[in-house]
Formats: sequence, C-alpha cells, structure tokens
Amino acid sequence: MRLKSLLKLSVLAGAVMLITGCSQTVTLTGLKPAPTPKALEYGTVAVLPLKNDAVNMTAHLETLLQNKTVNGKNVFKVVSRDNLKGLLDEQALQNSNLVSKRKDKTVEELIGADAIITGVVDDTIVRDTHYYKIKQECRGDNCKYLVDVRVSCVKRAISTNASFKMTDVRTGEVVTSKNFFDSETRRVCQDDSYGFLQTESIIYKLQKNIAKRFVNSITPNTYKMRAVIAEDEPVIDLTSKQEDMVEQGVSAIKHRILSKADTIFKTILDQQPKSYVANYNLGIIAEMRGNYSDAREFYLRCTHLVEDFDDVPELSDSLNRIKNVMQEQKATMKQMKALQSK
Repeated sequence: MRLKSLLKLSVLAGAVMLITGCSQTVTLTGLKPAPTPKALEYGTVAVLPLKNDAVNMTAHLETLLQNKTVNGKNVFKVVSRDNLKGLLDEQALQNSNLVSKRKDKTVEELIGADAIITGVVDDTIVRDTHYYKIKQECRGDNCKYLVDVRVSCVKRAISTNASFKMTDVRTGEVVTSKNFFDSETRRVCQDDSYGFLQTESIIYKLQKNIAKRFVNSITPNTYKMRAVIAEDEPVIDLTSKQEDMVEQGVSAIKHRILSKADTIFKTILDQQPKSYVANYNLGIIAEMRGNYSDAREFYLRCTHLVEDFDDVPELSDSLNRIKNVMQEQKATMKQMKALQSK
C-alpha cells in the first residue's frame, strides 16, 4: 500500500506533521519597500568623491546606484562624476555656501541632479593580537612518543566605518544621513599552509559591503524565503498514476521547471478538483512567478479542503507569507510610482 494511503488512516493533524517534517522546500523571493522612502523622491543623483577614500569606494557606490533595479527598472539615474568636471569644483560643491537653503536652482541645473551623495570613510583600524597554541608532534622512530609544541599565532581584527549623506540640491535639506560599521577577524599560525589575506583586500571587501548597505537603505530590496512543497495528498484518494504525477510535479518545482509543474498540477486539478496537493502547489508555482493574487486564491481554496488549516503548518505559513508579500509589494510599487512621476 502506498504511503499516501496509509497516511489517510491517521488523523489529519498527525498526517500533516509527518508530511511537513520530511517535505522538500523551494526558495521564494520577496520585495521590501525602501527603508528611507523619502530618498526615492529624487530621480537623479550624483555621487561626489568620498573623503579619505583609499580603496575607491566612491566608484563602487556609484556603480551600485546605477545598477539598482526594481522589476527591471532602474531606481535612480546617476550623473557620472566625469560629466561634472569642468562645470564646477566638486570639493567646493560640498561647501555649505553652495549647497544651502536657497531658492535658486543654479547648482541643480549645473550638475543635472536632484540630490547629491557625499560621505566620509573613517579610519580603518587593524589590530593584531599575538598568542600561542599547543599542538602535538611525533618524536622518535615511528612516532614513538608525542611532545607538546608551542606555535606562534596572530589574530588580526580589521574594522572600518563610513558615513553618508544624501542632500537635496535645490533646498540643501538633508534627505538622510547614515553611518555604517563592518569588521572581520582572521587567524593564522606559523604552521598554517596559508597566510593572512592581504589586508587591503579585506578592507576593500568591508567597504564594498558598507556601500551596499547604504544603497539598500535608500532603495527597495529583495529577500529570500523558504516554502514547503506539498508532496502528499491528505484529503482525497489519488490513483497510482496521479501519485506519480505529484512526484514529477514536486521534482519540477524543486528544479524550477515551472511550466512543466504547472501543467502537471493543473491536470491533476482537472481530474480531482478537491485535491489539496494540486491546489497548494499551484499556489507555490504562482508565488514563484510573482503572481501573488493567484497564489493567494489557491491557498484560500486549500483552507476549504482541510478541517482546520491552522493545523496545517505549511498552509498557515503560506497564507501569512503571501499576505506580507502582497503588502510589501503594494508599498514598494507605491514608492516606485512616486519616483517615476518625478
């Protein structure tokens, strides 16, 4: 007798717990609105050279802003710093006498940006702590005995931070001001076959992370979630052929062959309209495609197929997840619509 048939002899709650415990999962992508929505009121930005920028974080920041997209659309238009040369002195632009609360638009018209981003890379700190570790080494023929040997080691802690400011070019208003810190620790001993990574490369990585965190603080961001794929049918009896189709459909979802999975589960649904596994997995497929309204409809259908959907963790989680995703999507699209109207 098939596992699915045996499961139906148990109470639904117990069956669902067993199914969920061994189910496969798939990665879904969500979209959160910008933490600083006011930043999206400025469609065109210019990045001025960051002070104390030893590893050219400025260029990386500019590239991140240029490449940041939502649903295939660029969030900002970035004025290249090369285009500013000959128009005005960038260092003078950072002076409060130029970017001030005045009514004329001279600076805005000159640089062609609604806002400028300035910042300071603070001192990077490198601290080494020396210590010893004890290891055992062989002595005598055929490692007759072991001796304790002290090995010199170094722990290197590298930390850096940077502050950023986004300013309205026309009014001089500070749109947002943020400070970020990052650090990394490496250890190496004399008997290691490798040494420290170059300190400069670690600093570069840390400062790239900081630049990314700043960009993420002023733009919408994607994030990952895990969702359970339904593998068993707890509500009705499926034929052996339909059970095989479920296995094929689950595999197709797992490998993100969504057209194949969609066809399989819609075929099952045509034959078995009350199939929980078909309705639920069609919801997962719709969610993976970004069709959130369709996904919610499939999940809601499932609530009418089980006695108490709160006892079905995968369904309860999916309903809560799709509710949050749709709210975040709505808020993000509202932000982007406001940006595109500029």
